[in-house]
Amino acid sequence: MSADPNKWQGQSTVDIFGHPVPTWLAGAVLSTVAGVVATLGLAITKVVFGTPGSSRVPFLKLWWWVGILLYSLGCYMEHESLNWNTPESTVIPVQYSMIFASVFYAKSILNEFPTRRSLKLLFWNTIVLVALNLASPFGSPSLEKDFPLAGFFDALRGNEAFIGYFLLTVLVGFTCMQLNGCAHVKSPEVFSVTIPILAALWSSAAHFLVKPATTMFHHHEWRDSTSAFVVYGSTVVCSLMALYHVQSGVQLFSFHYFVPAYVTILCVCEHFQWFFFLQGWATNDIHRTWALFGSVPLLVGIVFNIPAKTPALADIPTEIMDVMTTHVSTATDNGYSALPAGPLKRPPSLQNVLDEHRTGVWQKDYGSDPFQSGKLHTLSLQLPESWGCFRRRLFGIWSVMARFFPVVMNFGSLGFVLYCIFTTQIWGLFYVLTVYMAGFFWTGGLHMCVYSKVGQTKCELYAKTDWNAVHNEDIKALSRPRGPAWSDVRHFIILPNYKEDLAILAEAIESIAQCPFAKEQIGVVLAMEQREQDSDKKADNLEQRFNGRFKYILKTFHPPGLPGETPGKSSNVRWAGERLFEFVDEHSVKSEHCIVTVADADSEFHRSYFTALSYHFLKASREQENKQHFTIWQAPIIHFKNYHTQPAVERLASTITSQHELANLADPDATAFPYSSYSLSLSLCRAVDGWDPDWISEDWHMYLKCFLLTEGRVEIQPVHLPILNYAPEGDNIFETLGARWTQAKRHCLGVSEIVYWLCNIPIVWSRLGGCSSCASFGRCVRFTVRAWPPLAKMIWIHFVSATVAFLGPVNSFIVGLLWLNGDYKHIDSWIFLLNICLQVFYGCSFLIIQVLSVLLYERVKSSIKPAPRNTTLEKMSAARWSPVWLHALTTVTQNAVSAPGFFFCGAFAEWIATCKTAVTHKFDYEVALKPKVDAP
Repeated sequence: MSADPNKWQGQSTVDIFGHPVPTWLAGAVLSTVAGVVATLGLAITKVVFGTPGSSRVPFLKLWWWVGILLYSLGCYMEHESLNWNTPESTVIPVQYSMIFASVFYAKSILNEFPTRRSLKLLFWNTIVLVALNLASPFGSPSLEKDFPLAGFFDALRGNEAFIGYFLLTVLVGFTCMQLNGCAHVKSPEVFSVTIPILAALWSSAAHFLVKPATTMFHHHEWRDSTSAFVVYGSTVVCSLMALYHVQSGVQLFSFHYFVPAYVTILCVCEHFQWFFFLQGWATNDIHRTWALFGSVPLLVGIVFNIPAKTPALADIPTEIMDVMTTHVSTATDNGYSALPAGPLKRPPSLQNVLDEHRTGVWQKDYGSDPFQSGKLHTLSLQLPESWGCFRRRLFGIWSVMARFFPVVMNFGSLGFVLYCIFTTQIWGLFYVLTVYMAGFFWTGGLHMCVYSKVGQTKCELYAKTDWNAVHNEDIKALSRPRGPAWSDVRHFIILPNYKEDLAILAEAIESIAQCPFAKEQIGVVLAMEQREQDSDKKADNLEQRFNGRFKYILKTFHPPGLPGETPGKSSNVRWAGERLFEFVDEHSVKSEHCIVTVADADSEFHRSYFTALSYHFLKASREQENKQHFTIWQAPIIHFKNYHTQPAVERLASTITSQHELANLADPDATAFPYSSYSLSLSLCRAVDGWDPDWISEDWHMYLKCFLLTEGRVEIQPVHLPILNYAPEGDNIFETLGARWTQAKRHCLGVSEIVYWLCNIPIVWSRLGGCSSCASFGRCVRFTVRAWPPLAKMIWIHFVSATVAFLGPVNSFIVGLLWLNGDYKHIDSWIFLLNICLQVFYGCSFLIIQVLSVLLYERVKSSIKPAPRNTTLEKMSAARWSPVWLHALTTVTQNAVSAPGFFFCGAFAEWIATCKTAVTHKFDYEVALKPKVDAP
């Protein structure tokens, strides 16, 4: 039997909603969606298998049947895509969507964290599928409804290549079943290979038999013949056996291992059986070469990347109980109270989470020890005295260029779009926009979906952990403990405020006082502004109210009009920091044992935040001497305290901002920045000469300054305990929106930090020695490599904020224009498909983010200000928050409507900030209105 692949090349279109759509495009999209749906079904069954007591009888669980139905629906959708005469060469490679979906579901639903082995296997799978895609003749037929039934069995008997493939698969399958049945080789390593192979063999056989079975059904042929019963029966048997082995693999192995292994082997089997069936594989040497090139890495990847340990899921809760029962407290806690009693169901191991964020040795390859005579020494950002007039002039030119870089970046993108439109370079613009949409989909869509859920899970684990007990266990495990003791650590919390409501300040201080060792180890610094009327009375009131609840209470009053200062948070924190340095020296407190936390005046800390911070501080000192002085700790900031009274567009801003910060901290590979409230060593503060008083983004600026002065040693480490803040709020909706606009403009002025970073890079290079020697040049190269991620992060954040409001609509307009004119036929079909899929997937990601925000709300709602219920309208409005489904429906609807306004306002604020930055970096600090809170 042979078939002519050219018969299906350039196949006609399929009608969708009255529009002709190319079969390759329709089939590829449907096949991609099918892979996502099928993988979701497997993930749901995995959750059921992980439920205690349900792994033996999953068919008694409703959710198991839901998962099976979704998996079956995905398989049906894939075969339905073939009914449109979609080429197999298009559909089969797109099954890779199952692998990407498995990574997403493993993170977001199953709380699985990929290992190096699984990442290596993912790399091998990529090579396999790319090679197999190149091996497939373009336009090879699907034959879903037009399978050549006439002489089917006779043709198979005469097809030596297919018979050889069939006998080989039978031999491999029989060998795998024998290995599974032999007790003396029954080990996880064997199952790691045999189960994915058996699942793929049975699935590929079922997929092949579905084709003649479907053709029989549509053409009413062989309905009463023996051959029909053979085909139908074989299809059902292979499908059931495939489902059994797939469910076995889902139950026994980690999701991020089994699904990629199973899907890749399945793709290989389907490619080869189709090549042999069409007798096309032997007619083209190029196809044969690529097919072999794809198969060899498959075998190598599966053998060398099998999981080192693959226990049954029923045993996993028992294995992590040693960590959970020793280090987990069952006490109810505020701020993250929606937690089950006792050990969490299917939580990640605490030690795994801690090790996940553990970085390399900070001292490695940095030359001399920065600690000399017990003091931390840093670089200087002053212009080197060795620079002559020429180098200083060059630096001046470089500074001007750096100042205008944000202008060129944002306005240049608009100019590029207009140039491409007026010169009809639509294709080039379309390719650039596709790359842009890919980056935006990852950072603003998929990454937030995955790691926001991961971050919530980590917050659950942190909230239930007794950090003092964890520290004691760590100390017992060490033969020679080093570093300060638990009781030696001192915390100082600086609360800068200006015209802040007394009740809001009292709430923040009360949350700090909930720490178990507040009386023995915590000091509060009330950083007041002298220019505020009656600020001394406010400070005295707070001091009297919390007298005896802290070890120290300091009051500082920042005088106005100091030379070189701009009124705002930075200058206030600098003044308070200097007074704190003096206080520490006067009272003989060891600065190397002190942690400084800078917090907004409306911050509500988790009751375990400072105990967790003490643990991380001491843990860093044990891992590497003095490492704690090169770390900045950051907690996720959640702007939900006045959630119920926020207008829809402001609530959308709070949702995206909060989940963006949560996701970046949860991802150990992401580049994180300090935001709003953060903690660092007092020794580091003194070494860098405190905070700069003339930069408005005090949190970003302090991190960048520490990074530059320490040659890139400073790193951000997460403390997964949420800090809740208020969003701006006025007396009515117009005042509230105006206050949020004021805050947005201030936040966008952080684009000036790009200028600060670029201006100081040449100075750091010079301080490191430049090209004066090989060693100095090596230090410069290492510093530059470390300095690139923070710069790229700042550029991407401000570039996307400034451009997505118009680049997104331009991209959609071009797609529509190409579609209506039929010009998409003349460009790279995969680029067109990728662009459409990115837009659709971002829309789905946006909806998922809104649902995740509802789950986040449910976890922190005990700390959220109750919804007002004074009038009938307020009572009706408050009712939407109680049922979770109604809350989710309301949030999705309102935020979808508010999204255009949110993105447009954010872009406009960025344009304003960009223009201001081209002139100066000194800006007036505009304080946004905060809600009025009843005094406790």
